[in-house]
Amino acid sequence: MDGNIVLQMKVFFFSILLGILLSGCYDGWKLFWKSHDKGVFFSDTLFWMLTGIILFLFTEWENEGNIRGYLFLGWFLGWFLYRKLFQKMLRRIWIWIIEILKKVRKNVKMIIERR
Repeated sequence: MDGNIVLQMKVFFFSILLGILLSGCYDGWKLFWKSHDKGVFFSDTLFWMLTGIILFLFTEWENEGNIRGYLFLGWFLGWFLYRKLFQKMLRRIWIWIIEILKKVRKNVKMIIERR
């Protein structure tokens, strides 16, 4: 195969992985930042701004700023695969991590109050 085609296939594969990763991060973000009304708008805006920067940097780094349709297809396919294959498993992991962080926070708070 031509080296350029292999490179573009690699970029497509990485765009799928990035779609999966960002979807997983969004689930964690939503579980961690349980906001209300205006807080949801702020936290979602912040997350999507960070995601936009990450996608821009990915496009610039991997494809020298050339926006190609297969990048968008890869990101969407990554999101779709995450939703169908990984969401339930990763959501359990996020909840487990959040529970551990809550216990640590509670213990640290008790230690601080004792002093």
